[in-house]
Amino acid sequence: MGLCMSTNRPSSSNDNSEPNSVNDLSRVQAPSASTNCLIGSSISCRYAYVSQRGYYPDEPNKANQDAFNIVRDYLSDGSWFFGVFDGHGKEGDLCAQFAKRNLANTMGRACK
Repeated sequence: MGLCMSTNRPSSSNDNSEPNSVNDLSRVQAPSASTNCLIGSSISCRYAYVSQRGYYPDEPNKANQDAFNIVRDYLSDGSWFFGVFDGHGKEGDLCAQFAKRNLANTMGRACK
């Protein structure tokens, strides 16, 4: 997850890392524009996300291990919940998705 991306790579790079091509963009998830929100009655912010699935040459269809969750009017008091979950390892995608589905509600119950 991140705030920006570049499709350009320094031309002087001689390493054997990920190739840079239009096909690499298929691993990127991002909205077409940012979103404005009002938190409470006085805080205005804008948010967006960018997520790029890791490069796995031997597993081109490996799931993205990043997830996020945005909950408007969290706790019914005008607050917002923003969560970013970065999975790792063999089941990292499942862990990130589990956190996405459950963390906001679990924390919300603890806050009441």
